Amino acid sequence: MLPIGLGGLALTFGVLRWAFREELVGSFRERPEVVPVPLDRGLVAKGLVMFGVAVAAWLAGGSLPGVAIAAGALMVLVAQRDPAYAIERVDWELLLFFGSLFVVMRGFEATGAVDWINGRALAIVQAGHRPTAALAASGVMVVLSNLISNVPAVLLWRNVVPHLPHAELLWRVVAMSATFAGNLLLIGSVANLIVVEKAEAHGTRIGFWEYARVGIPVTLLTVAWGVTVLILTG
Repeated sequence: MLPIGLGGLALTFGVLRWAFREELVGSFRERPEVVPVPLDRGLVAKGLVMFGVAVAAWLAGGSLPGVAIAAGALMVLVAQRDPAYAIERVDWELLLFFGSLFVVMRGFEATGAVDWINGRALAIVQAGHRPTAALAASGVMVVLSNLISNVPAVLLWRNVVPHLPHAELLWRVVAMSATFAGNLLLIGSVANLIVVEKAEAHGTRIGFWEYARVGIPVTLLTVAWGVTVLILTG
């Protein structure tokens, strides 16, 4: 996946450099004000230890949400600080939105639309050769990722891929395509919404179509690059 990542980065840079060539003339003269933050080394060490304990618990088969909640509660106890400041900085609206995506995913799946899309793609994957199967899997990931977001899209295919021909290749195709597909539209990934929300808070508004004029070519080029590399090296 390394050449795919490096090539995708180069393609993304090229598209952004071309799309914003007028804005990128010259150098950035304005620099943000840096506010120094004191480093509490003891608290950092405790946090790293708690993180290591949580990772070990997950690797041992512990419940993902259960371990996370327990580790967070223990961290509050160990830090011996008022957690109000940290809690106030949590973006609750974004968490609610992300949780709602899974509700939408289930509702969309219940309509039969996902089954129809999957059925068409699976028919091509099962009957086709490696290049055809890779292209079909990549295409359905791009579509589903922008209908129900990329994480739910992968969840829908997690039980399908192991039973398909060329499963090893398709796992890589799904991983690559679902990741790059999040760049297509503003709603394609929660990460996009996080950045746009933070940008607007600092006075910069990024609209749906303004994003799409860059996101669409970036996604098409990087996905095409990724599929090509995986087919040739798989």
